[in-house]
Amino acid sequence: MLNEGVNGALESEQLGSSALASGVGNSVPRNPELGDSALFSSALLSSVLRDLAWLVATPDLVELPPPIPCGGRPTLKELGLEGALLPWLGQLGRPPLTALNGSRATRMGHYHERLWHTLLDHAPNTRLLARNVRITRQRNTLGELDMLYRTRDNPAPIHLEVAIKFYLGLPEGPGATNSQSRWIGPGGLDSLALKCTHLQRHQLPLSTTAPALATLAHWLTPRDLGGSDRRLSEQLTQRLAMPGVLYYPGMPLCQRRKARRQIIAVVSGVTCVTGRPWPPAFLPCRVW
Repeated sequence: MLNEGVNGALESEQLGSSALASGVGNSVPRNPELGDSALFSSALLSSVLRDLAWLVATPDLVELPPPIPCGGRPTLKELGLEGALLPWLGQLGRPPLTALNGSRATRMGHYHERLWHTLLDHAPNTRLLARNVRITRQRNTLGELDMLYRTRDNPAPIHLEVAIKFYLGLPEGPGATNSQSRWIGPGGLDSLALKCTHLQRHQLPLSTTAPALATLAHWLTPRDLGGSDRRLSEQLTQRLAMPGVLYYPGMPLCQRRKARRQIIAVVSGVTCVTGRPWPPAFLPCRVW
C-alpha cells in the first residue's frame, strides 16, 4: 500500500491540489483527471487500482537536468490515458491485478516496479519491452536497467529508471539549508544527495555504455527499432520517475504560517518540489 497513514506531503499546482491526501488508508492525489469522487468511484474499489492511480498522478520528488535523463516520467498523453484514466482503470483485467496483489507482501520498491510494469504493458499507447535487464562485462555485473518500453508512435526504446523514496528533512546540517544532503532516508544510510548522484553517474548512463548496447541489440527486434538506419545508441533515451514523500522538520507555528510553496534549487541543477504549505510530519523514533 503506497503512502498509507501519512499526513500531507507533496503538492502540485499542475495536479490541482495535494498529491498525497492526509489520513489513514490508500491516498489518491486530487488530480483533475481523477476528480473529487475518485476515492469513492467503483473503478477504484481495489487497493491496487488506487495505487496505480496514485502512481500516475503523483509528482516526482526531483527533476534531473539533461542530457541524462532526456526527460521525466511518462505523461498521461504519452501513455494514451489523457482524459481516460478512470475508464482505463475500471476495465483493467483481473490477471494483471491478481499478479500485483500477489506481490504486495514483498518490499515496497519491488511492488512499485511491478506497478510500473503493469502500467506500461497495459496502457493504450505503450508497450513494455523488458524489465530488470542485467548488464555484464566479463562475467561482472555492472548493474540493471529497470525497464525498457516504447510508444505506439515511436518504436525507439526508452530506458526508464524508477524509485520510490521517503526522506526526512534535517533542521540542521550537513550542508546549506537547501542541500540535498539534509534529506535522509530510513536509518540515515541514504539521502537525496546520494540517490541523485548515483542516478546521474551510474544508473541512467548505464544504458549508454558499450556492454549495455551490446546486450540490448542482441534481443531487440527490428520492430522495436522501427527499421531505422540510426544506431541503437542514437535512438535510445533515458527517463526517470521517482515519486515519494518528503517529511519536513518541525518548525515554530509562526514560521509555519509564513511558509509558502518552495522549490528548492539544489546543486547540479536538480530541483526538488517541496510542496505548499509546509506542515511538519512528527514521526516517533521507532518509525526510523
